[in-house]
Parts: sequence; C-alpha cells; structure tokens
Amino acid sequence: MGQAIDPLPTLPGGVPSDGPSRGRLGWGLSLLVLGAYPLSMAVISGGADPGDGEAALSPSLGRLSGVIFYELVLFALWFGVAWFFSRVTLSQLMVRCSRPFLTLVYGFLYSIALRILVAVVMLLTLVSIAGLDEKKLTATADGFRPDIDKLVDTDSLGTDPVYLLVNCTVVSFGLAGFREELWRVAMLAGLFALIPRLDAGWVGRMGAVALVALLFGLGHSVQGAGAVWMTFLLGLGLGGIIVWHRSIWEAVMAHGFFDASTFLMIFALKRYFPELLPLW
Repeated sequence: MGQAIDPLPTLPGGVPSDGPSRGRLGWGLSLLVLGAYPLSMAVISGGADPGDGEAALSPSLGRLSGVIFYELVLFALWFGVAWFFSRVTLSQLMVRCSRPFLTLVYGFLYSIALRILVAVVMLLTLVSIAGLDEKKLTATADGFRPDIDKLVDTDSLGTDPVYLLVNCTVVSFGLAGFREELWRVAMLAGLFALIPRLDAGWVGRMGAVALVALLFGLGHSVQGAGAVWMTFLLGLGLGGIIVWHRSIWEAVMAHGFFDASTFLMIFALKRYFPELLPLW
C-alpha cells in the first residue's frame, strides 16, 4: 500500500522482470505483432492446401519437413520483431525449468485432465445447441466437428509409421507445444506489463488468459467453428497452467501430449476401428 509501481511489473506469482523494456509503447506494439500471429496461422494453413486436397501437414516427408521449417522460421522472425519492441526477458517468458522430470509428469497428467474437460464441455455445448433429440444432436455434431483433415493426413497416420512419429514428436511438442506456448506466455507478459492490475489476482489473470485463448482459437478457424471453440477451451487450460506454475514447460508438455494422443487415437481408429471413424 502506497508503494510505487515498478515500471517493469512482476509476473504471475511475483516473478520479477529482469531486463530493459521499451515502455508502454513498445509493449503495445509487441502485443499488436504477436496478436496478429494466430490470424496469419489461419491464412497460412488455409493457403497451404496446394489445390489437390492435401493436408497442411503433408504426408510427403519432404513437404512436411518444409512446412515445419517454414513455420518455425516464420515464428522466429515474427517473435523477433515483437521482442525488438518489448525487450521481453527470460523471466517474463518463464522459460526456466528446475524440475524436468516432475514437469514431464505434470504435463502428462494435465493432458489427460484437459482432454476430459474439453470433451465434457464440447458435449455440453452440443446439447445446449441441439437439445437431446438424437437426430438434431448428430447433425449438429457433424457440423461442429473440427475438420482435422485440413491439418493432417489421417489416412497416412494409419499407414505410415514415420509420418505418425514425426507428428507425435516434432509437430506435437515442437511446432505446436513449444511454439504456441512461447507465443502464449509472451502475450500474457505483454498484457500484464500494459495493465498491471490484471496480475493482481486470479480474476485478472484468467481474463488475460481468456483473451489470449480466443486469439489462439481464431488461429484454427480454417478447421471450422468447432475447432475454434475447442482450441479456445484448450487455450484456457494451458494458460491457466502457465500462470499457476509460473513456467511454460508444464503447458508445453501438456500441449504436446494432448496433440500426440490425438494423432495416436486417429492411428488406432484408422488401423483397428475404422467403423468408429464417423463418430470421431
């Protein structure tokens, strides 16, 4: 009470910032750059289809490697511009990890909890829209189901072990997990720097998390409204994990395990239970 406000605000849980900043203008410009990134993801994903119906994550190993390289380089450049404006620090990005094994365990458990929670909320959403009428519910579910075929070649997941392995590792934990959680924590750092009162309690923090999750969801708009809603819910959970642990790594692992288990479920359905695919 009565204490002067530090021009470089602390992070969730009291982690102090530790480097120079460009001030409010810099943070604002950084947020504009970072906030536009998910929209670019939607444009890139939509334009990644070469016209022959091929998924953005091509079953061709050469093309897939090119997509991964291109998106990582694009993100590095985009993030570099945002850093130039804000000079966000390592403490603000919460990238230090002092307990790697426990982080891995937490990430795995969180991925299970997130899958259950997302599934329950998605089901409740469908029921609230269509009611309990079986025909309406089925029709609504068909229209609301994320169009995952635009992202990944589901046939190749069931037949090509290399394609499955790359998606369960590099794509899940690197392209999705690390890249997207680094973007998320940078967005949160910017919001907390511009509006310090957001970091004063859980209501403000989760409000910031929700805003960032909405942008995250819009980045998946090419897969339909269901994908936007589902990834918004996932973003809420992952953002909450970040501000709870004051670290991105639990969220990175949870995100990676969540995506990898999705690819593995598609593999199992394609390979062993094709009759259940219409229900996916």
